[in-house]
Amino acid sequence: MPATAAGFKDLNSIVPEPWLPTNAVKNTQEQIHRSHLQVKMLVFNLLRLLLLPLLPVSISAAAVDRVVYTPGHSGDMTNTSPLVRRDEIRWGPDDETQDACDSDETVEKTDGREMIKTDCWEITRFNQKPGRYTIMGYSNSKWAIINRKDSCAIAVQRKDASTNDFEIGDKDIRDWISAALSEYSGTTMHSVTGNGDCDAADTSGNDVPINWKVAYPDDLS
Repeated sequence: MPATAAGFKDLNSIVPEPWLPTNAVKNTQEQIHRSHLQVKMLVFNLLRLLLLPLLPVSISAAAVDRVVYTPGHSGDMTNTSPLVRRDEIRWGPDDETQDACDSDETVEKTDGREMIKTDCWEITRFNQKPGRYTIMGYSNSKWAIINRKDSCAIAVQRKDASTNDFEIGDKDIRDWISAALSEYSGTTMHSVTGNGDCDAADTSGNDVPINWKVAYPDDLS
């Protein structure tokens, strides 16, 4: 083997040591890993604190302000509309326009907050699809809000003490809102009320006396 230059080792005589991380390196890696976990947990907790107050509002809106609209069959849960309120009101699809109530032709203007007429027209356009609403459990003159759009809402109220279910047709809703709109010219209006008798949802066949009202939603609480 040839001699090497003075002061230099023969490279072939160097035995490479296998690479193994020292304890110091291991400790550093563990500290970095723990730091990453701590940062992730901190971000997660901050996001949870920020989003937690929003959850009840979202859940409440989904539960109270919608009804499942089923144009095909009662098992179809895919189509919802923010125009409809689900508070003990069920929509039932049907094959043709429904008229479930006999309403007096005389309506009356009542006090209330100002509404925008186009909001009421939006409700009538939604109810072009045929079907009935079943009103369940309302008593003590509580208003059952069937539809609402921004400043305008349509609601019914029992005139007797019964809590039996009764029905409202899509044509009834359109007729009542049209009657209310006809009381005012211009683009704004105030509330209008009327009364009538509607079909019972059971087999009793007894008509249910009701009041109906088109009004600002907060005036119906």
